[in-house]
Order: sequence, then structure tokens, then C-alpha cells
Amino acid sequence: MAKIKLSDPKNHDKVMAALREVKAENRGFHVIPSRNRWVVVSDPSARARKIFDDKDGAIEHAKQLARANHLKMIVHGKDGSVEQEEKYR
Repeated sequence: MAKIKLSDPKNHDKVMAALREVKAENRGFHVIPSRNRWVVVSDPSARARKIFDDKDGAIEHAKQLARANHLKMIVHGKDGSVEQEEKYR
């Protein structure tokens, strides 16, 4: 593998753009179960945005946030598996 000099502005800009793209690709809003409720969490901060008694309400809220921010909405099942994923770019 060839070494890339980050001191070269062309290489630096390419690498930084690629990193931003990867970071943005993995960002989104997750709907997760928690204590018999559903929580909308922002990724990567894992900060709870809002808590819902029903899953459908949590999904609708996550969709609105994802659309407004052009990110993903990921719904997790009670076992933690991904049940649904939608991209809003």
C-alpha cells in the first residue's frame, strides 16, 4: 500500500472529505425499546431525544427528524436487531 502524505493539501482534502462522508453515512436516529417504552436516540451521540409509550409514535418522530436532517432512521426490535432502515438524503 502506498503512503499518502497528508501535508499535501490535495491529499489532505481528499482524505478529510472521505472521512466526512463515512461519518455522515453512519449518522441517524434510532428507535429502540427501553423499559416497556420506545426511545428515539440520535446517533452517534446516543442522546435520548424523546420517549414514547408506543412504537408507531416513536417511528413517526424519528422519520420527521431524519427527513429534516437528511439522515437515516433505524428501527430496532426488542432483541436489538434492525427491523427497518430508511435513508433521507
